[in-house]
Amino acid sequence: MEDYLDPTYIGHLIKAVMRVAGQDEKDQEDTTAPSNALKLSFDIKRLANVKLAKAIESKDLVRLGDQPRSS
Repeated sequence: MEDYLDPTYIGHLIKAVMRVAGQDEKDQEDTTAPSNALKLSFDIKRLANVKLAKAIESKDLVRLGDQPRSS
């Protein structure tokens, strides 16, 4: 799932969320299950935070010569 958190896939991600939310074909702002979209938004935000943390950590490891920081 982390691979889909890429700007090139944002359209696919939005379509998938709206499909799960039951978007109405005629009225695109109407959904049959808006709570599903809301719940997915929380999951997507969590995944984005994990991806950001991994990016920050990998940069730290490169800067420190691949030695993990001691706490």
